[in-house]
Amino acid sequence: MDVSLFMAEMAAKLAAPTQIPGWSHTDVAGGTKGLNWGGHSLDSADPLLANPELHQRCRAALTLSAKELKARCKQAELEVSGSKKVLSLRLAFQQTCPDHTPPASAAEMQKRRAENAKAPAAESAAPAAPVQAARRRPANLDDTAAVDRWKCRLAQDRAAADHAAALQQHAGASADELLTTATSEVAQVVANVVRGDCPHPLESLWLMATCDALGQPGALRILATVSHGRLCLGDAMLKIEPVRFFPFVGSEDAATLQDMGKAGFLDAAAGQLGINPAAMMTSELGPAAIEAMVDLAVADEEWDPEGLGQAGAAEVARLKSKFAVWLHGTTWGETFTHSTNRPSQASWNGDPWDSKFVMRHRECGLRRGLPATSVLEVSSTMDTTPAQLAAASEHTKAESFVQLWSANGGGESLGAGEAIEATLAVWRETSCELLAAQAATQQKQAPAGSKAKRRKTGRSTKK
Repeated sequence: MDVSLFMAEMAAKLAAPTQIPGWSHTDVAGGTKGLNWGGHSLDSADPLLANPELHQRCRAALTLSAKELKARCKQAELEVSGSKKVLSLRLAFQQTCPDHTPPASAAEMQKRRAENAKAPAAESAAPAAPVQAARRRPANLDDTAAVDRWKCRLAQDRAAADHAAALQQHAGASADELLTTATSEVAQVVANVVRGDCPHPLESLWLMATCDALGQPGALRILATVSHGRLCLGDAMLKIEPVRFFPFVGSEDAATLQDMGKAGFLDAAAGQLGINPAAMMTSELGPAAIEAMVDLAVADEEWDPEGLGQAGAAEVARLKSKFAVWLHGTTWGETFTHSTNRPSQASWNGDPWDSKFVMRHRECGLRRGLPATSVLEVSSTMDTTPAQLAAASEHTKAESFVQLWSANGGGESLGAGEAIEATLAVWRETSCELLAAQAATQQKQAPAGSKAKRRKTGRSTKK
């Protein structure tokens, strides 16, 4: 992909019209800065921007001179930087929605969850019925904070259920059996990388242990180092042949899935299967929906002018298999924008067909062949050396990270079994050092025993 062409397309998108006639996406982003959580701007598709009264006030404010417009913004205690359209929208929005407050930020949500965790013991010992009632969808879906809390509770319930299932699966297994299982799972992830399952370009894979109980979920972590240069510039700009990755998109398969999702083939697949996504919000897509999506896209000659279907049934089957891994766990409620899934929420994760979503929420797309009860956790990172990885982790040595795979063959990569034993040995050594340091700290902080001191006098004892 030509970088200059890509930049021109991005500039055209930013200059495209929005819900406010005459205002571009850039104007909306500047005029609504700070109105979303975390100091972000409102999305151009936000319903608040469709208000006709807001449009009228924007046009009226735009007739003022720049000096008078800045004076009015200053009087209203608004930021006075930006173009006239930015200032007009900023002033008009405050006049139209004076009571608008940004949704809760991620930090505020974390603070609220901490406060809820400190609730009295009587509340935690409540019967099952109130707990189930707390998982019900909020009555007022416009209350963004309540919706975010509800979605957070649902995610915590799912995580707890998966954790319990993994513990039950590995209960009673011997140490050798657990090591054999973990070795095969680590080797499977490496094979998935070699196969090209990750949508972003990778430089290396690193393994670290978080505990020595291999039956514990999350006992082993695999960190996939993303090549920042290839992701931002693409292979064509870096003159890498053959071209496999495109700027800010990822692999060609990632671009294909993204185009299918944006073109609405998933909605068409739901219609073909007789599924109403709004009535099955918490139900997962399933393999049938993904296969129907690919078949509909391949059959559409306008969408597929290069004839993806002409590549053969094997290529289509390969895409179906890969997209099933990337979209695994996706619910119908995540496939369209609605009251509980919109960009203006703190819990918004993005579209499930976006490569960034796959990297963050689908463990880099590398879970092909892994059971749901796997003890492995896969995540991505921009750190490239063990020292950088250790600096980003607490109480972790650089030796804790063992290289499993390298794109250019650099460094020493160990096999799955050797890597697990090596990182477990470092973890045990680190744990012993931490325990010794904690014991020494406690001993220093312990109060010293006071000895009674005799008062010295110049008197001599009588005999």
